[in-house]
Amino acid sequence: CKAHQLEYKKLYVGSHQRRLKLKLIRMLKQNKRALVLKTKCLLTFLSADEKKKLLRDFQTPDEKNKTATAHKVEITRLNERQGLLERLIFFWESRMAHCERDLQARRGNFQKR
Repeated sequence: CKAHQLEYKKLYVGSHQRRLKLKLIRMLKQNKRALVLKTKCLLTFLSADEKKKLLRDFQTPDEKNKTATAHKVEITRLNERQGLLERLIFFWESRMAHCERDLQARRGNFQKR
């Protein structure tokens, strides 16, 4: 693989196998750590009830309805994202309205001079 600077003949050498194994283990740990941090960050935007519901869905998945549970989780995630985007839009609308009021006030003060 050219991207990872790996030759197939080196896969059969023991020392290269060990190095590759350690490299893969390190990458797995980094990815797990990143996943935990991203999950923690995303959970900060949820209310307490939403967190409880989401954690309950993850802890007790029904084996027969795995796809239904996955759909439920996906819908929950999309609804949370929609709520987050709505709050973001509301924030920027109010911010822009505030800036517009300040600009109008400055224009009024300038015209009075």
